[in-house]
Amino acid sequence: MQPARIVFVIVLLTGSHARGEPSALWGADGELFDPAGPMMDWSYAGYHHGEDELPELVPTHEVVDFGAIGDGTTDDTAAFRDAIAAAEADGGGVVHAGPGAWVIADKLTLPDHVVLRGDGPGETTLMIPVSLTELYGNEGLDDGGSSSYAFSEAFIEGRGDVDGDAIATVTAAAVRGDTAIELGDASMLSVGQWIRITQTDEGGELMDRLHADLLPSGDDNVGDRGMNHHTRVSAIAGTTVTLERPLPVDIDLAWSPDVRAVTATVAEIGVEHLRIEFPLTEYPGHFEELGYNAIDFAEVAHAWVRDVEIVNADYGVNLRDAYFVTVADVVLDTTGDRGPLSGHHGFSNGHGNDNLFIGFDVRTTMVHDLTNEWYATGVVFTQGRGDDLRMDHHRAAPYTTLWTEIDCGEGASAFDSGGSSNRGPHTAAYDMLWNVRAAATMELPDDDFGPRMGFVGFHTDATEATSPYEWWFEAIAPGDIEPANIWLAMRERRLGPEGPDGTTGGSDDGGSHTGGVDSSTEEEGPGGDDGSDVDPDGSSDASASEGGAGTSDGASASDGDAGGCGCSSSSSGGTAMLGLVVLALRRRRR
Repeated sequence: MQPARIVFVIVLLTGSHARGEPSALWGADGELFDPAGPMMDWSYAGYHHGEDELPELVPTHEVVDFGAIGDGTTDDTAAFRDAIAAAEADGGGVVHAGPGAWVIADKLTLPDHVVLRGDGPGETTLMIPVSLTELYGNEGLDDGGSSSYAFSEAFIEGRGDVDGDAIATVTAAAVRGDTAIELGDASMLSVGQWIRITQTDEGGELMDRLHADLLPSGDDNVGDRGMNHHTRVSAIAGTTVTLERPLPVDIDLAWSPDVRAVTATVAEIGVEHLRIEFPLTEYPGHFEELGYNAIDFAEVAHAWVRDVEIVNADYGVNLRDAYFVTVADVVLDTTGDRGPLSGHHGFSNGHGNDNLFIGFDVRTTMVHDLTNEWYATGVVFTQGRGDDLRMDHHRAAPYTTLWTEIDCGEGASAFDSGGSSNRGPHTAAYDMLWNVRAAATMELPDDDFGPRMGFVGFHTDATEATSPYEWWFEAIAPGDIEPANIWLAMRERRLGPEGPDGTTGGSDDGGSHTGGVDSSTEEEGPGGDDGSDVDPDGSSDASASEGGAGTSDGASASDGDAGGCGCSSSSSGGTAMLGLVVLALRRRRR
């Protein structure tokens, strides 16, 4: 009888579909996903459109060869700058600082294809003994206004230009979720090419559309810089161009839509495997910052910050007008008491699209721990934690932001958010919180926090959303939602179960990320290409549930089939069984 019993157990494990509770927005394997609904395909977020892991490059330029000492006393700034300049002259490279305390007393700027690398936060420390105010003054404070360093500049910077030339004009309107556009002339486009669709509307109608025409976008005229969407070209038939990525927002001819070449004068830059430490000082207060700012990347693409500890900072990592950047495994901390608040922004994203913040660990309390603002689109925050995390929705139309597999710690301040009140509600449409938990149940934000927000697996006592602005709410516990991480599920669906480069990534609890963007191989040379010629293993198209969820006309999703195991795998039955057992044990640990 024993063999029969074993067979019976195997049948139960391989045939069971009781892994967790699926969402009506996704289903068991994405069959209910509708790109015109409450979610966009976030799988493209991060370095190389989410299709490649971060490279682990071989050092090419040692700072000690340029006179750096690393004794914690000698100013090594000039040596670091010389090493960076030499790497730039060589067409790119990896500037390496080994074990030691390296004093950096002025800005370092990373040019195209140059990476600054240490041997790990426990081995390599960049000691920054001064503030930007001490170096350059502070005109903002001197004039009685906000600090000149409250929003930008840092001691490690990347500065580029991502404005590509216009190569075609869009000649017909389209709606969110469409995958085809009409051009006046498609002769400058080719299949497989990455393009950027840009719309600009100084009148504010585009910004209102980003708010689903449900809440006013404010009078600060944030529409004058436009709205961008990056996608590959899938097919061309005359002047009809098929897009790999569905449109995240409508196209209106009144908004001057055009197609631009995707260019970046600065790409493939990185800061990794080191600690950045400022002196322990009292934080002077909001908008009073002296400029202990760590990293600021502006108008760069396919860049990264990885395995970095930032200590005693006014500003941690700032991305501005950046695209496809990954910020992975970065810790924010202090060495002592800076006051009730320890800095301004921890991790911040503005203007740019498709950036990925993964594995963040906020061990202190900033005014804003995680920030998204200024009509940034498709930004993902995932697999991170904070002591009492503040997910700052900073107004000015941050659009289709994803927060998934996040531990908010105490959970008392989850929606503490800033931003000028004349820039609309705290978030534009389709802000999604999926598997977001805390030690205590969290209240939903105010009803007018933003339109068409989504809550799936959000740790709350609420049983429904009462906002009149078309929120999506599913009363599923964070530990029960399947998949636990919708970004990973989307990436797996597009790239296969092993993910890019054959790695699965992910973390068990969202608070100790170690593998989502890890790479175990080392490559020679100054870095990879700009990612524009990387083809995915599969299509981004997904079958929509009938009657699409949360479409632009306000239609709600059909209930669909909520059953299924919520997994996608081509493994053998034995492997699938083992995976289900591991998942069951993992869920028990939770």
